[in-house]
Amino acid sequence: MDKPIFTVCVYNCPEGVCGATADIDLPATEYELEDALQKVRDGEGGETMVSVESFGDFPFLRSHIGEADIRALNALANKLTTLEGWQIDAFEGLVRMDENNGVGIDLPRLYDLAASVDSCQVLYTDDDYESIGRFYAENGFVPELENLPDILWEILDFRQLGQRMAAQEGGVFINNDHGYVVRIDDLKEEFKNLDLTPKKPDYTVLLEVSARDTEESIPLKLPCSRSVLDAALIRLKVDDWSEFSWRCADCRIPALREAFNQTDSIVIADSTAARITQLSAEKILSLKALVEATQCSDLFDAVKLIDSMDAYTFTRKYDGPEAVALDELSVLLGENDKATLLPFVDLYRYGEKLIEEQNISMTAYGGIERKDRQPIQTVCQEPQMGGMSMM
Repeated sequence: MDKPIFTVCVYNCPEGVCGATADIDLPATEYELEDALQKVRDGEGGETMVSVESFGDFPFLRSHIGEADIRALNALANKLTTLEGWQIDAFEGLVRMDENNGVGIDLPRLYDLAASVDSCQVLYTDDDYESIGRFYAENGFVPELENLPDILWEILDFRQLGQRMAAQEGGVFINNDHGYVVRIDDLKEEFKNLDLTPKKPDYTVLLEVSARDTEESIPLKLPCSRSVLDAALIRLKVDDWSEFSWRCADCRIPALREAFNQTDSIVIADSTAARITQLSAEKILSLKALVEATQCSDLFDAVKLIDSMDAYTFTRKYDGPEAVALDELSVLLGENDKATLLPFVDLYRYGEKLIEEQNISMTAYGGIERKDRQPIQTVCQEPQMGGMSMM
């Protein structure tokens, strides 16, 4: 996909106050959706909502998509990626027809309209009803004109004829009046049959693999067996993996996609995917936080992070300085004393001080800190001689 269909902002509003946000391009993979929802703490209190920031090639949808369900919106984005050329024009025409007819347009309706572009005919015209009228007359769509003498043909009011036909058919102009769309068949109803429940992918990493200097590519799900790797060699008719290139299309830890792109070893890519697969959901969140805190962008470093995870403490509830401050007060004071003190404490500043003193790295997933309270260093700060310690 060259560019996204939509760019959206996902946000959560606990107790009516806008909290964490995450930007994401749609359509997105299940792992990308999961990652965005984890960042805004979906399901952990408050209401998760989505607003569209950019409509790409579909600006005419702006007035019809406000706050939306992210999975329904992602389904629409996936459907729109299947449209091209005249189909996009047909879709716009169907939307314009609904607008003209006062039909309520919501996400399910938009999905069904996108699924129904084959029910339309698109005519590219000069710019007005006269072109429509002339086209219909010259192509035998107006039976009463079939035997009209040539002398009368030239004095026909084609503009009036075009207006009449458009009114009868409910056709609309699009593209600054350079296209005319008319519906010729019934609309499909596909949205009602969609299953929008989350589905865990059957891979940890998905590569698009191709032989060098060729356009053919195949999907490769990691981790995998040796026989699957050998089958990929046979399918693409190459002798060994040095003749391959690949692109990471999806990863359970989206921040590591570029790291999978950059490695030149399929063995390292597969073994790293295997290590990630073995982690629990809680450990995955911890690793995401650690990858962000260390700015990790290399698979060797990612494996070292996995090996050193027991040296860190990850706290999911740390979504800001106030949460850090409240947690500390809960340790120091009883509930009654804490309740008495809270009105007189600047929680934000107190939390900032604790973050600084305890060397807590605040990430989109929560707070992470070393158990020895030493600062977490980024990959580029780690000593290079003798390897990276990640401690």
